[in-house]
Amino acid sequence: MEFLETLLIIILIIFGFRLLFKFFAPFLMRYFMKKLKQKFENAQQQSHNQSTYTSQNDNLNSQSGSRKTNPNSKVGEYVDYEELD
Repeated sequence: MEFLETLLIIILIIFGFRLLFKFFAPFLMRYFMKKLKQKFENAQQQSHNQSTYTSQNDNLNSQSGSRKTNPNSKVGEYVDYEELD
């Protein structure tokens, strides 16, 4: 008889969790979807801000007309190749 009582309690607990899950799942999903949407929008906004910032820098650099080169950079020696007949 104790076995049947234990089995009945386990079954009732399982059904209780299923009912609670069916009731709270939509609210939990909405909550997590809102959080995910906010994270995505923040990432997209940051990406947009960075691309705007770099495009503004590119525009300023192209408008200035002069490119600043680092005098310490080692580019290498210029080699003039001639074609052989």
